[in-house]
Amino acid sequence: MERIGKYPMLSFCAAFLLSVFILSEGDKGLRLSLLCLLALPTAAGIILLFCRHGTLRQQGKAVLLISLAVLSADLVQLLHKDRISARILALDGQEAEMTAVIEEIDLKEDFAAVYTAKVRTLDGRAASFRVKLILRGEFDAEIGRIVSLRAVMARPAKAENGFPLRRYYASLSILLTAEGEGSDCRVIGEHRSPTIFFRQLSERFAAGMRLRAGKEYGGLASGLLLGRREDVPDNVKRDFRFLGISHILAVSGLHLTVLAGGLLVLLRRLHLPRLLQLLLCTALILFMIFLTGFTLSVVRAGIMYFLSLLASFTGRAKDPLTALFAAGALIVFMSPDATADVGFLLSFSATLGLLTLGKRLSSAILSKATHKPRPIRALGKLLASASVTLSAMLFTLPFTFLYFGELSVVAPLSNLLFVPLSGIFLFASAGLLLFSVGPPAAFFGGLTGSLAALITDLAAFFARLVPEPISLRHDFTVTAFVFAGLSFVLLLFLKKRSVLFLLIPAVIWSGIYSGGLALYTRRTGDSVTILSVNLMKNDYLLIRQHGRTLLCDFSDGRYTRSKSVASLTSSELYDASVDVLLLTHLHRYHVSTFCKLADNNRLSGLILPEPTDDATAEAASALSEEASERGIRLLFYSPTRESTVVFRSCRITLMPQTMLSRSVQPILCLSVDTGHGIFGYFGSSVFESELCGKATALASRSDVVWYGIHGPNIKKPLPSIPVSGEVLVSSPQVNEDYRCAFEPIGSDGLFFRRFVFE
Repeated sequence: MERIGKYPMLSFCAAFLLSVFILSEGDKGLRLSLLCLLALPTAAGIILLFCRHGTLRQQGKAVLLISLAVLSADLVQLLHKDRISARILALDGQEAEMTAVIEEIDLKEDFAAVYTAKVRTLDGRAASFRVKLILRGEFDAEIGRIVSLRAVMARPAKAENGFPLRRYYASLSILLTAEGEGSDCRVIGEHRSPTIFFRQLSERFAAGMRLRAGKEYGGLASGLLLGRREDVPDNVKRDFRFLGISHILAVSGLHLTVLAGGLLVLLRRLHLPRLLQLLLCTALILFMIFLTGFTLSVVRAGIMYFLSLLASFTGRAKDPLTALFAAGALIVFMSPDATADVGFLLSFSATLGLLTLGKRLSSAILSKATHKPRPIRALGKLLASASVTLSAMLFTLPFTFLYFGELSVVAPLSNLLFVPLSGIFLFASAGLLLFSVGPPAAFFGGLTGSLAALITDLAAFFARLVPEPISLRHDFTVTAFVFAGLSFVLLLFLKKRSVLFLLIPAVIWSGIYSGGLALYTRRTGDSVTILSVNLMKNDYLLIRQHGRTLLCDFSDGRYTRSKSVASLTSSELYDASVDVLLLTHLHRYHVSTFCKLADNNRLSGLILPEPTDDATAEAASALSEEASERGIRLLFYSPTRESTVVFRSCRITLMPQTMLSRSVQPILCLSVDTGHGIFGYFGSSVFESELCGKATALASRSDVVWYGIHGPNIKKPLPSIPVSGEVLVSSPQVNEDYRCAFEPIGSDGLFFRRFVFE
């Protein structure tokens, strides 16, 4: 109670934030019940305020403060979730004629387009809410264009490949998707607003930076300075991910603090009036907030930095912890869905870790090394910096587990090198942004390019040496979090707040996780895990054994689907990357898809069929060239005869490719002998081809039989095959065509099925 009275603003904001976070997962009944229950402590607090006894009056103030914080959070959630959000969600499943303003471009391909849009009218009635606009077929529109179409509203999927998609969209104030046909969508005008202006300005700035520094290096500059991750090359994102420094690519409080801090130093050197310094720094903060599209981590840092400047200007003592919670409370008050924004959660928790545990650890280490010899002092500074990074990692660990499911064990060390380099690179990028012509442009262009080359080359070098990130998706990870949390609560109850005691929860978590991982590795041993995956009419296999994963691709080669399948490696197989890619046949799309998969994963091998005609020869030649440039081992097999590929202890046997006269698509059939059982894949129409006899024999001895959908359309019913193992089909369409009734892969909202052979 004394601490609450001593830090009223901090206590109120912390209670408000925690309450909003908890109530965001509750229903309307819970919020209404809490509203009634809060009447009693609020009344008690008001009564105690009028007591003459000082202690009782102080306790009454504390009770009233916390009650009002929880009451405010409850009212915010009632207004937001039970009125505004409920009104939007009531449109779920409805079809309407709509007009909308394009705010962001997410995807433009020849088969689909995805935009973030602001709805203006629905069936002629005024409306105002954001949607994820998904168009089937090709459609081209720029930011700020007003489009008109007929679309079906729907709630986003709750999760996609283990990622909480619905929560992510909610953090962007997107509660619905709007699906329509690209051919029916038309541009009817252009919308002008400050938000659209800054989005277009960001596009122009990014294009100019790429032009002056080169596509790759300018893309890295716009990614770090403007928060445009789509401009950063995929291989750089992969290397940063393996090193645990992906946060550098997300424009955040660090970036804003570096830029605003640099400007403040310059203004002080110029001896400008303090009021002018405050105004110019505030202008920079607002400009960056608008330019980065109101990214919540930047907004949080901007509010904190402004409060710090205001305290310095008025001569008050700085209180960064109170500023942090005040900034968080203000953001959540204005946008309650911020509690689902991963950038905000990571930024807030990392800053909290720096201001609490990090500050204590670094101070303790530096105080011990103060009067030591010079080498010891240098080592102490290094350890102090590492402890700050480690503190941020510990506080962000729960959200890393929830949203990403993996953790780089080398992050504390890699941050020591790359965070200072990124700070210097930010200043160079800012110069590149400001100067477009003349000697300054040439200077900053060269400096930015050189620093970008240094950063990307170092990242690529170290990423090849470090182990893959560890998976946090194991069941025992939750147990580790529970016991670490209980130990933290116990330490608070026992009033153990020294630095060493604060590390106990981290030690407990690491011990339980390490023990669980060792037991899991020992238990799985030589077992083989296979994921059978179907996306529309495209089939895939993921095979994992001994920490390595092979992706077998039966598809038409389009990247968006292959990317979704590759992401299952992390979410379902506890592996950070696909290691080997096996192509069963060649499409022209496979070349670009392979390049993107290689840039996003640590691919070490590519297995593909020998070319049989000019089209496949051209694709094979391009794939060979791309694999050679990336140092990926290449292996060919013959598609005209039965071939065997060995992956770990698995033997993958591919039947010779066969064509039907009525189709240009090859018929595919293969078996995976795991040593513990046989998995058989049978492409569509395989029993209508000359492979029928071999396929029937394989199906009869397979432990798992998968009737796929990729290939020629099925024209004949499934022959009677004595199968003793489990049988599944890619989709209900296969059952309909084969006139059978097996369980499809896509059940329970999933598009894959797991099989473990042990």
